[in-house]
Amino acid sequence: MIGSAMKALQYTIITAVCFSLVACGNPTSKIGTYESDMMQSARSPMMKQTISASPLRDSAPEQNASTHSEMLLAYRYNYQFAIPLKNLEAVAQKAVLTCQNAGASKCRIVTSSLNKHSEDFMSANIELRVEPNWFKSYQEGLKADSIAASGKLTNSSVSAEDLTIAISDSGAKLKALKTLRTRLFTLLETKGSVLKDIIEVERELARVQEQIESSTARLRVLRTRVNMSQVHLSYEPKSAAASRSSFTPITQALTEFVSTVAFGLANVIRFIAFALPWLILILPAFWVVRKWLRRRRARKQA
Repeated sequence: MIGSAMKALQYTIITAVCFSLVACGNPTSKIGTYESDMMQSARSPMMKQTISASPLRDSAPEQNASTHSEMLLAYRYNYQFAIPLKNLEAVAQKAVLTCQNAGASKCRIVTSSLNKHSEDFMSANIELRVEPNWFKSYQEGLKADSIAASGKLTNSSVSAEDLTIAISDSGAKLKALKTLRTRLFTLLETKGSVLKDIIEVERELARVQEQIESSTARLRVLRTRVNMSQVHLSYEPKSAAASRSSFTPITQALTEFVSTVAFGLANVIRFIAFALPWLILILPAFWVVRKWLRRRRARKQA
């Protein structure tokens, strides 16, 4: 009697765990093998009490309300500078050095490259992750350094991506998974459990732990994108920028000319390939009809 009661209690708890997992939007759980037991125990007062006392449903609206109260935006800034060739390398190195001196908590260097294409042309590209408040002073410093080097800011843009819903959903999912993990640990500590049930619970616990680690990593990445804005700096010679802006229409026209000629030639080739089989059939028929008309005309004249 006691053994059967303990077994019934274990099935009831496992069934409640399955129902909580389905409520969290994870219908592919491996522990779904207990679905038939859940349907058989649906009338059990203990199961109803367990499901109604589940904190997953009660905490979700509060968390969503608190999370959606503030928008979480990930900003990306793009700056393009035109600097005299002799000062370009020094200005780019100063931008990198200022970021390094600020520390990883305020500025992080993702990529930094200095390309010397020739003696007369050089360019630099820098990708950073910056703390928004610190970036305000850093931005002013970039403009001041370019002006001091007889350069200027030629182009700037800013874009933002709303990550509020993504972070809120990831946080809610992570909280639900941790709650489920706690319940699975409780099941493992239950005395008198059958070996088969213990193996199933341990297997489900390993799967839940893997999802927790994945959700934690994703949430960390999303929060990093909000806390650290992305900045792209591009430096090019001032003479190259001026010449490109002056001769851009001519370059574009020459490029379009070549592409237009190539497109027209491709169309001619396609037309020949399409018409050639028909010409092989039509020309002999035309020759036969023409010869027949000539003979008929000659007979009429005779």
